[in-house]
Amino acid sequence: MDIFELIFRLALAFLTLLVLTRIMGRKENSQMTFFNFVSAISIGTLGASLAIDATLSIRNGLIALVA
Repeated sequence: MDIFELIFRLALAFLTLLVLTRIMGRKENSQMTFFNFVSAISIGTLGASLAIDATLSIRNGLIALVA
């Protein structure tokens, strides 16, 4: 993976995670349900995989994040 693809993947993952966190809403840790907590952790893990895993296609990573 060259540097331009890495920068593109990082920017795309960041923007997607930013949009998804805005959709989920702002909640403090004490107000989060177990489902919200697990969803947030899963979305973060998928975003990190999209950003740094060269074997994961960008299309599949975005589909996993949005789903």
